[in-house]
Amino acid sequence: MESAVLCSESLMKEPLKNSSQTLIDQFNRLEEGGKTSLGPALLASVALASTGNQGSMVVICTDGLANVGLGSLDLENELEESRKFYEEVSKFAQEHNINISVITIKGEGCKVETLGKLADDTNGNVTRVNPDEISQDFSGILKDEIVATNVDLEIRLHKGLKFCNEDQLNLSEDGSLLKRRIGNATINTEVIYHYFSFCLFFIILGGLPI
Repeated sequence: MESAVLCSESLMKEPLKNSSQTLIDQFNRLEEGGKTSLGPALLASVALASTGNQGSMVVICTDGLANVGLGSLDLENELEESRKFYEEVSKFAQEHNINISVITIKGEGCKVETLGKLADDTNGNVTRVNPDEISQDFSGILKDEIVATNVDLEIRLHKGLKFCNEDQLNLSEDGSLLKRRIGNATINTEVIYHYFSFCLFFIILGGLPI
């Protein structure tokens, strides 16, 4: 990850207004080659975003399964190593307040549960679209304005209540105190949590807008 960031810093010396046409020309020359090298592309994008301002965003737009290079999800014997790779990228993105959103094509296999966890961990979105609607959905994600960075959530319940379905590392005081890292928050950010009463023994679903 460190080497990717160092490389990105050298690439980001010029402002976008000076390099936009070069980027467009490079993009137009891209050709589909049968494989999906999603992991290296994600790594490079997150590294580039980390050199920008707080609240940067990376959007993964893919029509296939990551099946070559870092983060390949094609072979069973590589899944554990790939899982660790995506966890490392997710942790880095959270530390640098980078949102990762995912757009996938309906009907195509891409193991959205793995990519979806990236979005969940970094407060991004997961969208499945028809190919002819992709521009609209892409624009919609970009319009989800970030209103706060470095957000940490803390919710304290009455001692007679306890959170459930939460990572135990985020809980303390016998499960009545929840501390969760949010990172970037948009105007539409909402946190869903569950808790139950020791006396009544029923689940209550709560929603907390940020």
